[in-house]
Amino acid sequence: QLMQEAFDLGKRESTFNQQFIGKPGWLVFDTVVPDNIECCDLLQYDEASLNLVHVKKGFNNSVRDLTSQILLSAKRIENDMKTGFNYINEVERRTKKGIKSDSTIVRRLAGQVFPSAGLKHIFDRKLKQIAFCLAFVDTTGENRILKDNVHKFQSNIAKYSLIELRQQIRAMGFEFKIIQLIGV
Repeated sequence: QLMQEAFDLGKRESTFNQQFIGKPGWLVFDTVVPDNIECCDLLQYDEASLNLVHVKKGFNNSVRDLTSQILLSAKRIENDMKTGFNYINEVERRTKKGIKSDSTIVRRLAGQVFPSAGLKHIFDRKLKQIAFCLAFVDTTGENRILKDNVHKFQSNIAKYSLIELRQQIRAMGFEFKIIQLIGV
């Protein structure tokens, strides 16, 4: 399983994302938005795979906004991989630039350890798998598991958006994963 960390329902998405700062094989890009596009909240990588994780609290109509954000990110990264990684280089530059920020969080993001060959190296390798991931936590308190009980999730807009996104992401040659986080 890609993510086993619990999501504290009393806290914000950004608080969840920050627990990955400094974790080996992870980089946090929450709020880093070159060209007004957030490539992901969390990037998980190893020798065989790269997972761009977008985190959402709740499974409702706001999932439609997140699927649009993921699709925009996928299109931007697909283009960037063909044209020299200007966007990916800018994500790294903007993240590192925050080292002198007044914000503790921005300084923590800037202090992350990037691969010695740079962020573009993670994307430039001939990977077995690049996946865009939508990670969500159910906020209803009903302990519904999407995979087993899709009928219990009422938002048809969210379900349709996921189906449509999956088709579009796969058409680009990427994988698409849905990750249901455990809420506490």
